Amino acid sequence: MLLIDEKYTKPTIYENWILWIYSHSIGYYEWSNTKRAVRLGGGYCSQHAIVFNNILREQGVQSRIIKLGGHVLNEVLIDGEWKVYDADYNLVFDVSLKELENNSIKVYQAYLRAGRPEDEAKHWQNVFATDADNWHYKKTRTSREEKYYIEVAALSLVWVIPVILILLGIGMRKRV
Repeated sequence: MLLIDEKYTKPTIYENWILWIYSHSIGYYEWSNTKRAVRLGGGYCSQHAIVFNNILREQGVQSRIIKLGGHVLNEVLIDGEWKVYDADYNLVFDVSLKELENNSIKVYQAYLRAGRPEDEAKHWQNVFATDADNWHYKKTRTSREEKYYIEVAALSLVWVIPVILILLGIGMRKRV
């Protein structure tokens, strides 16, 4: 997948006109369907975390999505311990979020090794260090499930509504 590019943040009108309208009403869209997200090839850090989380869960690996101030990552249960993964920058932290919050220099060093500029690495260090805004997405599970059902409904209805309108139009022509 690619890092963020505006053209990947919303479905096109040709992909699905219902989701296109929905995405314009909220300003962005994150695909719940992993295969579709990968096929379209890009998105925000949260989209990368969703895809990574779905892939892990399909393989039976316990994982969860975590949100930091301005960034979304994954925590994965490996050998009984939670470890942080940043799918957006392809980084693996061999420790838990709590450990990174307490020792944020590891974050700074990891982003530098990944080739990120020093000011950006410092920014991520500060984001990890301030645990007041760090939380797990399990608190918002219902909104994620709701969005998933919107996606499924939109993908199902994308042709039903136009077909009904066409049939109504044909029916109206026969009456005239």
